[in-house]
Amino acid sequence: MTNLSSPTLANLIMQLSPSKQSLKAGQMLFQQGEQVKSFYLVEEGLLKLIRNSIDGKELVHVEASEGSTIAEASLFSDTYQCMAIAAQDTAVISCSKRVMLDALKSNPEVMFQLLKMSSKQVRDLRAISEIKNIKKSRERILTYFRVFADLNGEIDLSPSMKDVASRIGITHETFYRELAQLEKKSQIVRSNKIVKIIY
Repeated sequence: MTNLSSPTLANLIMQLSPSKQSLKAGQMLFQQGEQVKSFYLVEEGLLKLIRNSIDGKELVHVEASEGSTIAEASLFSDTYQCMAIAAQDTAVISCSKRVMLDALKSNPEVMFQLLKMSSKQVRDLRAISEIKNIKKSRERILTYFRVFADLNGEIDLSPSMKDVASRIGITHETFYRELAQLEKKSQIVRSNKIVKIIY
């Protein structure tokens, strides 16, 4: 997922005769294994990218909010490696995969943005893989917070804490219970879905 902190990618997409599509909450944009034909930008709303694991479990891969592109790696793949489902009423802008690839060839700055984003995704996935190997749920949660918190030691668990639990491989019941214990032991402070780590 690429957040459009720079307008370059957004401008490029808007120059490529994009189309707009509206999705109702729960509606699927594309399925895992479906042929890649389009490149997408979330105009408003929220999409969840969910991957079916080898053992058949659904794992939330990432969430894409307003101003984000999704499934960028699909530009270089024949099929989608995950499914995209609207978590709420959502509008997306799309352009042809072929047209986008042709445009990237003559826009090295945008290509560099995508390369930088892909590198971060690989680092994040490696971190998640290592976190899921931690045996104790509480330490797994704390490690996740430490890795992905911002410079103020805060992490936003919205819109769904269940998805965060799924991402690190524990049940949401265990996640909620351990959060309560971490707060009780003054290891974290919670304000709605914002968690601040107490070092």
